[in-house]
Amino acid sequence: EAPILSKATKPIVQVSKPRFIIVKSGDWLMKIARQLSEYSVTWSDIFMENSEIIRNPNRIYPGQKLFIPE
Repeated sequence: EAPILSKATKPIVQVSKPRFIIVKSGDWLMKIARQLSEYSVTWSDIFMENSEIIRNPNRIYPGQKLFIPE
């Protein structure tokens, strides 16, 4: 029997296949990494995977498409 999930259990960050996220206002790399803890991803993993897109790990922008390393 499938568990009943409340709206509160919805994931905050949605990861698509292939694994990527779209940055939203108020996001930062450490926050994203914490929300993806089930994937064992660190903020530096995300930064390294997206080094062509992110020049400064302290500056990410809404609408950026970031790939999540496996």
